[in-house]
Amino acid sequence: MISFSMYLGSLGLRHVDNKVQIHSFLDTKIKTVEEDPDGKWITTWNDYLSRLKYFFRWLHNCESVNHSIADISEWVTPDFVHIKK
Repeated sequence: MISFSMYLGSLGLRHVDNKVQIHSFLDTKIKTVEEDPDGKWITTWNDYLSRLKYFFRWLHNCESVNHSIADISEWVTPDFVHIKK
């Protein structure tokens, strides 16, 4: 989250509202075959995606339930975080 926040700069995490913002950050983790012949960057990309999805699910559900955190089984994932691994 710190890395993503630094990437956003002055924009801030609460102002992220589309896939392009997340994808552009994740794409900074892509490496060439010469840099990463085993393709380990894919694991890094997926790990960052999972953490971002979880955070934005939490943020979205915390804000939409009058600042009380709903049970995790009732969380709704915001549309802009539906990104395939």
